[in-house]
Amino acid sequence: MDPGPQSAAFKPRPVRNLLLLGALFIVGFVCSRSLRFNYSLFNYIFGWAVLCIPFFALRPILQLGKLSGFIGLILASPILLISLLLILTSVACDFDLHPYTKGSCLQDLGRIEQSGYSVHLILDEDCAGGALSSVSLYIEQRRRILPGIYIFRMVDSFPESDGQIRSAGTDSVYAHIPSAWRHQPVDHIYLLKKHVYF
Repeated sequence: MDPGPQSAAFKPRPVRNLLLLGALFIVGFVCSRSLRFNYSLFNYIFGWAVLCIPFFALRPILQLGKLSGFIGLILASPILLISLLLILTSVACDFDLHPYTKGSCLQDLGRIEQSGYSVHLILDEDCAGGALSSVSLYIEQRRRILPGIYIFRMVDSFPESDGQIRSAGTDSVYAHIPSAWRHQPVDHIYLLKKHVYF
C-alpha cells in the first residue's frame, strides 16, 4: 500500500539532522572560544547548551539502522563522554557567577580603554581549594559587538599573581610583570589589533 506523499514528507532524515547538529556544534564551539557575554551566567548557559548538542544526535544516530547506528554510537561515545565531563566539571569546580571582582576566582586588575576596544589584566586563581593551587595573569583585548556581548582575544599569559598594564600609545599597551619564575621582571610593549578579530 502506497503511504502517499504526506507520509514521505515526514520520513526521518537522520543524516541531514546529524550534519546540521555537527555544524551547529562546531559554530557554537568556535563562538564559545571568541565571544563572551557581560553576565557570567549567560556564558555558562551558552557553554552548557553547546555541550548538550551531541546528546541530541543520539536519536538521529539510532535512526540510521542497526549496523550504522552501532558504528555511530561508537564514534559519538568519546564526544558524549567529554561533553558530560565538561558539564559536570563546570558545575562542581568552576562555577563562579561573579567574575572580575574582589574575592572572585577571576579579578580584573587593570583596564585600559582604547579607540573602540579595551585591554584587561585578569588574575585567574584556582578556587577549587586543596594544597596545590595555581594562579595566572592574562592580558586580554575586548571589543563590544552587540549590547551585552563582546569578542575577545588573548594577548599573553603569565604564571604570576601580580602585574600592571598601561597605555603605550595608539593600539599598544605596556605590561610590567614582576616575574618570579624567570627571576626577572617582564617589561614588554604589545602591539594590539585595532579590530580585535583580525
